[in-house]
Amino acid sequence: MSKMMLDPQLVEICLAMAEKLDVVEPMSLPARGDALALQAMMDAAVVDAPAPPSSGVTVQVHPINTADGTSIDVHWYTPDAPAQTSPRAAVVYLHGGGMVGGRPEHFDGIIRYYVQQ
Repeated sequence: MSKMMLDPQLVEICLAMAEKLDVVEPMSLPARGDALALQAMMDAAVVDAPAPPSSGVTVQVHPINTADGTSIDVHWYTPDAPAQTSPRAAVVYLHGGGMVGGRPEHFDGIIRYYVQQ
């Protein structure tokens, strides 16, 4: 059986995130089916995704209406550099959180870094 090795940079990031979580008060799980309480709990415990500083990225927010009338904000990140004449790649970034927890600002830094790169 082989051992799985983690990237040392990933280990460093995970340890830093774990240290931040140590200061969070112990939480109890909300009642089953209480999505709003679960969302509040996850938002209180989340640590923003670590990312190197980045610049030269513009964000536009577009509200999209769903079939049931709910409005969801879609964030479109683009580099400020002049547009290329050929088509560029696009990435859809769906964060974890079970489609219940997490906010765009928690992942803004890492997405800006992806776009800048």
